[in-house]
Amino acid sequence: MRKYSLLVFCCFLASCGESLNDQLGSNSNMTTQPQQACQSFCQQQENRFYRAESGYSYLSFPNFGFRGIGRCRGHALVTQRFSLLARYDDSVGSCPLNLQTCLGSIKRGIDSIMQYQSHTFEGFSDLYDLSSVPEISAYLKSYVRGISHRYSAVAAQIEVNEYKNEFMNIFYELKRRVLLNQLPYVGVYGRITGSHALLVYAFKQNKRDVLCVRDPNIVLGSSENCDHKIFHDGIDVYYQRYDRQPDRLSSFSLTSDEDVRVSRFSAVLYDQCLREASARGDCK
Repeated sequence: MRKYSLLVFCCFLASCGESLNDQLGSNSNMTTQPQQACQSFCQQQENRFYRAESGYSYLSFPNFGFRGIGRCRGHALVTQRFSLLARYDDSVGSCPLNLQTCLGSIKRGIDSIMQYQSHTFEGFSDLYDLSSVPEISAYLKSYVRGISHRYSAVAAQIEVNEYKNEFMNIFYELKRRVLLNQLPYVGVYGRITGSHALLVYAFKQNKRDVLCVRDPNIVLGSSENCDHKIFHDGIDVYYQRYDRQPDRLSSFSLTSDEDVRVSRFSAVLYDQCLREASARGDCK
């Protein structure tokens, strides 16, 4: 894998049923447990949104600006799509990247991901590895630039409504979604952070509840370990980048465009789950 250290700071800019397995031979007093049907298994979102995280599920280049406007939204949404829809197989070698046919095949795979289709990239181990190739990096950057930072959206449909404070409901809605293996996109604003887009990839609980996030402005060059985080202190919500003090957020938004993306991911990932879960033996 092409791993190197890079740290960039960027200016501010978002059917169903069960069947019993055959019993063991008469000489055995043990039987196997019923195995769930794949249709039922994949209707559960936490199974459908299966993510084999390597710790390097992020782009090898940081958010970049154009005429003073950062591309954190486009960067985050490209990362989200690849994190959920792309698979990698480095057990086979990739063809020489100076051959047009090879790059053409990889670019078609990238196009498939961006069109909400799943794809396996052979010869690469993860998104960081894939995007480290200069020709591929340039192609991915064109998609980042092509996603507008301006969009119309209203509040997302939130199932968590037990708190009087809106930010607390959003915080625990993000927890709910990430525990379903989703990768929710959230928009934030803080005095230090500015207007920014983040992806929530994990939830941890130690002395406090913490949402682990990916920041488009930072390329760690190492495996993620909740380096950037969102947490709350009372009803105040903070974003803390690994190299900064906590920044109290005055805007913390989960919007309806994320619901639209989840719906589109859900459809393609259901079909993918049927194939992969059966191959892994999770269901039949």
